[in-house]
Amino acid sequence: MSLLAETVLKHHACSIERVSDSGFVCGTYELDSDSDCRAGDLFFLQYDDGSKCVKILSGTSCDSGVLDIKVCGNVMGTVMSAGCIDVYHLTQDVIATKLHSAKECDEGLFLSLDFDQRWATIDSNTNSSNNVIDCDLAVSTQMGSIIVYQLAADGLHKVHHMAECHTMFGEVMPAWITIFNPHGKHCVLSGGDDCKFKLWDLRTVGGGGTERCTTATPTAVNKAHTAGVTSAQWHPTREHVFATGSYDEHCMVWDARSLGQQPLLDIHAGVGAYYVCCTSMCMLLLVWIQFAPCGVNWVLLLPTSAVSVCVEVPTFSRCGLHVIHIYTHTHTQAAVYGEPSGMWTTLM
Repeated sequence: MSLLAETVLKHHACSIERVSDSGFVCGTYELDSDSDCRAGDLFFLQYDDGSKCVKILSGTSCDSGVLDIKVCGNVMGTVMSAGCIDVYHLTQDVIATKLHSAKECDEGLFLSLDFDQRWATIDSNTNSSNNVIDCDLAVSTQMGSIIVYQLAADGLHKVHHMAECHTMFGEVMPAWITIFNPHGKHCVLSGGDDCKFKLWDLRTVGGGGTERCTTATPTAVNKAHTAGVTSAQWHPTREHVFATGSYDEHCMVWDARSLGQQPLLDIHAGVGAYYVCCTSMCMLLLVWIQFAPCGVNWVLLLPTSAVSVCVEVPTFSRCGLHVIHIYTHTHTQAAVYGEPSGMWTTLM
C-alpha cells in the first residue's frame, strides 16, 4: 500500500464507517488509567483526492468512549463505553442530529451493534429527522448480553434482552460482537470471550420487552476458535456464508448449514483478527488489527472507489496522538467469494 494522506486525532481510533463516497465517521476511545475515566470523540472526515488530505468536517466530544459505529441509510448508531446506545439522523451534508438514546446500567460497556437493515437499499436523501427508518438494532455488552431494540420515530424500544449469552466456568464473558443475518433478520450471531460464536433465532429465544431472559437457547454453537471471537460479518449476497475473526489469529469462513464441519476457509493471519468487513459488491475483506511495536492497523475498504482507509492507532506514540492514514488499495490480503463458481480464494 502507498500512503495518500493522514490526519491526527487525540484518542485511539476505535471504530470507523463509510458515510459517503469519500466521507467516513470515526469514533475514538481512550481510558485514563489514573482517573479510570473513559473519553471519546465522534469525527466526520472526508478524503479530498485533489489535495490528497483528510479533512475533519466536524467533531464532537462524547461523555464516554465510542466503541462501535454502524450506518444504515440516513441513520447512524453508536455504542458507548458508558453502557448506552445513541442513534443519529444523517443529512446529505453529513450533519448528525441525535434522535434517541438508551442505557443499561448493569451491562458495563456496550461493545458492538448492528442494524437488521444495514445492507438494504434505503433512501438516504430523506433529510427530515421525523422520517426515521423502522428497524431493529442488536447490541452486545461487556456482561455477555445481547439486547435488541426497535427503532421507531418515537424512540428506541427494547424487544429482547438475552442475558448470559457467553459464559465460562460459571462467569459471564464479554460478548464482543453481534450481527444480524441480512438474509433472515430474525437470526443474530454473537461472538464472545468464551471462544465461541452462537446463532440465535429471535422468534424462539423467549423473553421480550424489558424482561431480562437468562434461558435463551442458541440454535447453533461453534467453538472452533481457541480465543475470544471478536469480529464477524455476513456475506452480503450469499445467505448462508459468514466470516468470524478472533484474537487466536484466525479468520474463518463458514457455511451456516454445516457448522459442525470444518470451515470453508481458515486464514491464519499471524495477528489478532479484530475486525471483519464486507463490502456491498460481493467481496469479503478479511481485516485484522495488528499488535506490533509500530502500532495497530485497521483497514476498511471503500467499495465505491479504489481507496482503502487505514486507521493506525499507535500503542506507543511520542506525542500521545493517534493518526488516520489513507492508503491506495494496491496490496492487501483478502478472501473473495468467486462468482459464479462459489469458490473462496486468497488474494495477495
